[in-house]
Amino acid sequence: MARGWKPPAIGSKARQDMPRHAFLKPSTRRYPFKTQRGGRWVASPIGLRQAYRAARFQGDKPIMSAARSKLKAMGRESLVGGKK
Repeated sequence: MARGWKPPAIGSKARQDMPRHAFLKPSTRRYPFKTQRGGRWVASPIGLRQAYRAARFQGDKPIMSAARSKLKAMGRESLVGGKK
């Protein structure tokens, strides 16, 4: 687990209380990438990196692609081995 990124455990009440848009795969509430800051849910670069790594481990190419494109839009693609 990355330092500074601690998503709620799978199946926990806290994870069920997270909005669906906080996950890259909302239908199963997998690959969380948003964190709550100041009452708003915002994308976390570290969360996206962890989602990318988990998807790579699971062989989930669509999720890998989604995480990479979101990181690229944030200018943080280098977190997953993109442009430096």
